Amino acid sequence: MIELHDVYKTYPRGMSKVHAIRGVDLEIDKGDFVTIRGPSGSGKSTLLNLIGLLDEVSSGRIILDGVDTRGLSDAERSRLRNRTIGFVFQRFNLIPELTAWQNVALPGRYGGIRKRDQRARALELLERVGLADRAEHRPAELSGGEEQRVAIARALFMESPLVLADEPTGNLDSQLGHEIMSLFGMIHAGGTTILIVTHDASVSSYTQREIHLQDGRIVTVAADTGRDEAAAPN
Repeated sequence: MIELHDVYKTYPRGMSKVHAIRGVDLEIDKGDFVTIRGPSGSGKSTLLNLIGLLDEVSSGRIILDGVDTRGLSDAERSRLRNRTIGFVFQRFNLIPELTAWQNVALPGRYGGIRKRDQRARALELLERVGLADRAEHRPAELSGGEEQRVAIARALFMESPLVLADEPTGNLDSQLGHEIMSLFGMIHAGGTTILIVTHDASVSSYTQREIHLQDGRIVTVAADTGRDEAAAPN
């Protein structure tokens, strides 16, 4: 599903450069459930943005779902991203003026899905994440946990085979964090590949494999535990 070959990312800072990602090699197979963990400033979010085609590598190659992304135009990157990836963000990124179902249906506006089908699909997904009764509520009327569930439903709207999540429990208390990670476990059990970036060590207990990033480099890769989602800690 994801291949990174000797990937570097540098940013200019005055007369010098910031080396955010340094020579990363990584493979994530279809159906994997993986955590990338590291301290603040380790390059986690930068790496996720590169994998998600929200940013471009300085050098190296990223192959996404069999497609070599080198040299793709902006339009081609957008089409590949829309077809392949669902995003979940720490700050939810919901549009305040839209209802829950309208926020969930947003990807359909760009994916060529008919308007009447957008609502039906959004309501189905809200039911799946336990928010069928909140479909007409706007973000200000939802709790933080409910907002994150809406964001997860939105990430699933296009039936993308890959979900990328950036600190999805970062703004939630421990109980809500457990509920969100349990929901990710259910989604993974349905066959979706999930990659979660986090600084929280407890998140890795829900996933199959942990990759530790430090100073833009992979320093350790924990062995696959073969963990069953049902065994997640309470």
